[in-house]
Amino acid sequence: MVGDCPVCLEAFGDDDGVKVVPACGHVFHAPCIDRWLDVRNSCPVCRCVVVCHYADRAGPGASDDADDQEIVLERVVAMIEAIREEEAAARRAPATARVRG
Repeated sequence: MVGDCPVCLEAFGDDDGVKVVPACGHVFHAPCIDRWLDVRNSCPVCRCVVVCHYADRAGPGASDDADDQEIVLERVVAMIEAIREEEAAARRAPATARVRG
């Protein structure tokens, strides 16, 4: 793999475990991004919000990357829908207050 980890600034090796932030596609050494996400909820490069921590893969039955991406996508869609509903309710609230007043 070509390039450097944006967190530790060391080159990626062929045997290095890497993780990709699904929302933006930035790549990091797995331990580097795990430590970063323990403290912050955003990508270190572009600051896009990371909606969940990566699952530990130490135990048997751990989900694979496709399952993790599916879960992240479902959570993002649910968050977007909730935000849209809140925005719609906020737009209706001032109109309702004017009608009553």
